[in-house]
Amino acid sequence: MEQCPVCGDTYGISHSCPGPPTTEFAVAAKWPKPKGFAPLHYFRQALAIARLDDDAVVAASRDKHALLYGGTIWIVGRLLAHFAGILWAGGGSLAMLYWIVLLLNLGFSLVSSPNRNVPMLNRLEVSPL
Repeated sequence: MEQCPVCGDTYGISHSCPGPPTTEFAVAAKWPKPKGFAPLHYFRQALAIARLDDDAVVAASRDKHALLYGGTIWIVGRLLAHFAGILWAGGGSLAMLYWIVLLLNLGFSLVSSPNRNVPMLNRLEVSPL
């Protein structure tokens, strides 16, 4: 009897190796699904995804609320960037231009959002011809 160095199974003559053990439990232990309203959990997870943490990516792909929180974090980040430009412009026509750009970007962000669970976006959908 021999033992497979990859999966640890013992076998006789032939062996069909399934590969290394999965890290399913490691992902669940590191990124447990939160209960209720948890924006800080998803913000930490977004930062981990930006650092290319594989466990955070896998956990977000299996969480049904991650897309909604991720979209919200993305929109708030865009708003903060535009508000910095508005404050820098002070007043006058340049500030008005920043407000127009802000509203257009927010509108395009909401319409182009892939999340179809948001009720407001369901009303904006156009049926195919």
